[in-house]
Amino acid sequence: MTAEPELITLSGIEQSFPGVKALQNVDFHLRKGEVHALLGENGAGKSTLLSILAGIRQPDSGEIHMNGDKVVFRCPADSQNAGVHLIHQELQLIPMLTAVQNMFLAHEQRKFKWFKDSAAMYRKAAELLKPFQVDIKLDVPVSHISVAQRQLVEIARAMLGNASVIAMDEPTSSLSPGECENLFRIIDDMKRQGKGVIYVSHRLNELMRVSDRITILKDGQYVATVNTKETNTEELIRLMVGRDLKVEERISSATDEVALEASNLSWKDMVKDVSFTLHKGEILGVAGLVGAGRSECMRLVAGLEKPETGSLRLRGRNVAFSSPREAIRAGIGMLPEDRKRQGIVKWMSVIQNASLPVLHKYAKPLIRESRRASDVGRFAKAVNLSPPDIRRAIGKFSGGNQQKSILIKWLCAESSILIFDEPTRGIDVGAKGEIYDLMRTLADRGASIILVSSELPEILRMSDRVMVMRGGERTAILDNNGLTEEDIMKYAAFSGEKE
Repeated sequence: MTAEPELITLSGIEQSFPGVKALQNVDFHLRKGEVHALLGENGAGKSTLLSILAGIRQPDSGEIHMNGDKVVFRCPADSQNAGVHLIHQELQLIPMLTAVQNMFLAHEQRKFKWFKDSAAMYRKAAELLKPFQVDIKLDVPVSHISVAQRQLVEIARAMLGNASVIAMDEPTSSLSPGECENLFRIIDDMKRQGKGVIYVSHRLNELMRVSDRITILKDGQYVATVNTKETNTEELIRLMVGRDLKVEERISSATDEVALEASNLSWKDMVKDVSFTLHKGEILGVAGLVGAGRSECMRLVAGLEKPETGSLRLRGRNVAFSSPREAIRAGIGMLPEDRKRQGIVKWMSVIQNASLPVLHKYAKPLIRESRRASDVGRFAKAVNLSPPDIRRAIGKFSGGNQQKSILIKWLCAESSILIFDEPTRGIDVGAKGEIYDLMRTLADRGASIILVSSELPEILRMSDRVMVMRGGERTAILDNNGLTEEDIMKYAAFSGEKE
């Protein structure tokens, strides 16, 4: 009996960019009814390989076969017509269109062949999103819903068509644990239908849960393919980074000095009477499910929105920010959840991005380029920016190195209070460790840090205390002393109050 051909075969794929060999003779195979994970550090070539499969880029050399037949994808439409759908790490939705309009863009349902059937599209969208058990407003621009909700819309859009191959690039980076489990159940259904799923994630526990095989890339080269049931996270880390990663014991640098005090903050229906304190040298974790109001609350602290009620005290002094600029000058810096749209100007260089909030430091009246380059270069070395080219456009860096570039910005600004909103979203375990080390170093030096994260292990690893939010309200502030994920989830999912 002849063996059934593989769903997708990529053979000898190579791709070069100026000064960088992104992929070198990479092979990858996907079977029907399989979840095949791609793993590697930032810059390993995972996203480049997916962009070739999606027809966004054409390889310098190599071949793609589907069901045994050679195919050439000259554009994304070729790939989609062949049954391949890519869910990008950086979401591709059009902000001013609604969830329904985004999902059916260029594929509108019609009645009587001529008239757009809006009701049918609305019903289908609601049906596709129902398994995620999240209330998403389908009739408002997606710019008005959270990043996590946008991610679910992107996933549902991929489920809309009849794709036989679905590639997911960090699909759970903004999802709560419950939403992740819902997604995994949907992926299990896809497997039973004979679809093939390519799954990219830096969350190793996720890969162990959802994948059948894992292919590891490093520096654009193929390292190994392992059966998930025959490996463990320690082996995957060694294959990916070439070394064991040490997890250091958490040592608090928090003092009794209050750096920031928020009292009864409220804004629209998203933040409701929230109060908390942040101490000098403290890392305060903020946890909660999607829609809990975590990011919205932090936007009030960073001057991005004005609270309708409530007040802020900064180092014992009442403050009321009318703009982010005022908050920055007061010493508050924020790494936003959506770094692509809110954290960087992608066509500008790292040095230009990093100095945007503090140009006045270098303009006397003309910009003193040597001092600016010296400062940015020093901080780029501190965060291990790769490649260490501060004059390169920030949009050409991997997601993890874009995040490092945003860190450089606030180091240049000498911010004493830093808000990290999902700081390791889409970042590999090696780079995560570097960011954790940097956060600890900043706290040791007296900086105060607020860490908003959907990853409870990250919250537990880094935080001195944890503020839990639900439905825009603070439900608990917990000391991280023997704290567990179950303790946090009790207050994130159910009503309660603990100080």
